[in-house]
Amino acid sequence: MTRMVTALADRIVGMVVPRVEAQAGDTCYEKFCYCRGLSLYTQWCCPAYPCKACRYVGEGC
Repeated sequence: MTRMVTALADRIVGMVVPRVEAQAGDTCYEKFCYCRGLSLYTQWCCPAYPCKACRYVGEGC
């Protein structure tokens, strides 16, 4: 019974997730986090999802 429920859940997620990512992908943007010395850190934000963690993108401060 557990396998059947898991398989059904996987199918439902597989049908829904690509559509959500495709719609949200157009509205995502890169947001400034902070500078540490010359190192620039930014994060990706999308209206449908919380912002991702800050990441190093190179020198730019």
